[in-house]
Amino acid sequence: MTTSPRRIAPLLLIALLGGCSFDAFTYTVDRYGTAKENLVHLGCRDAYAVYDRPDAGAMLVVTNGANEALSPLCGGLAELPKPERMRRVARLFLDETSDRPACQITRETEVTALHTEFNYRCPPPKPPRTAKR
Repeated sequence: MTTSPRRIAPLLLIALLGGCSFDAFTYTVDRYGTAKENLVHLGCRDAYAVYDRPDAGAMLVVTNGANEALSPLCGGLAELPKPERMRRVARLFLDETSDRPACQITRETEVTALHTEFNYRCPPPKPPRTAKR
């Protein structure tokens, strides 16, 4: 069975309007497909999705069209440029949501216009203290 251009066109349009190429989509699904969604808020009722892979020392921060359209109207942290907001969300996630404030972000990669991946490194856990006799 052949696929007609009529069937492919809507899928291409959705991928392009969503700021996601097929390569980026495949990478995201392969790397973060089983990761749980965590929501982080900067203010103004915005919501950024964070998909964390502690085993890989990586997280994907995802914004959306509504956040991007409304951020200039919100003020405060929501008014920052998108790259800075994405960094703040990643830092907030490590500090507050996942309770790993000692972790350091080591790399930032824009996967698509709405998806940014952050790599991080955490210090090894301290061994439990043993009771002295």
